[in-house]
Formats: sequence, C-alpha cells, structure tokens
Amino acid sequence: DRAGQILTNADVTDGAGLPLFLFVNEEFFKKKTFSAFISLLDNYESDTRQPEIITPEEEREIHTFLDAVMETPVLQIAHRYLVEMGRAKVNEEEFKQQLYDIWFSLYARKGSS
Repeated sequence: DRAGQILTNADVTDGAGLPLFLFVNEEFFKKKTFSAFISLLDNYESDTRQPEIITPEEEREIHTFLDAVMETPVLQIAHRYLVEMGRAKVNEEEFKQQLYDIWFSLYARKGSS
C-alpha cells in the first residue's frame, strides 16, 4: 500500500488508505528495551529556545536504556563490527560511554546559552 500523497509542506493530514499498523502485539511494550526507550520520550524540551536540563531521574533512565540495548544481540553484533572497523572501543563500558556521547550528549540550541 502506498502512503497518501502530501500536496504541500503545510499538509499534515494523513492521506494513506490504510493504517500504518494493522495489529500491535501489546506484549511488545513489556520488553526491557522498549519500556526503557518509552521512559526517555518525555525527557526533552521541544522548544529550542529553552535550555535542556537533565535531571538525576532522566540520567538514570538513559543508563537503564543503554544497559538494556547493550544486552541485545543486535547491539552486540554492531559493537563487534564497529570494533573491527576501528570505530568503537573494545571495552563494553567504554563503548557504552561512546553511545551515551553520540545519542545523549547535549549540544547548543538556538537562542539558548
């Protein structure tokens, strides 16, 4: 099924004929990685004029997520590959720090200091 066509950049109406997902297995939400990811979603300020403030609770959520993804076969394979390519540290804790820096380090936002 093709998605609906967007006529202008301002068009926000979903023109697709069918839903994106026909079925969602609710058990998926109980997976460690998924629940850890969901916890991250309210951690960010969408207004780019406002500075980001990471609370101790949000920092714990980040580390819970990183621990969860580090246990997955997908990330273990990715880690081995990146080590072979010289792009990642061999030590898992150092690799986890690399992921933290790439995924969660804050950067300057427009209009904030």
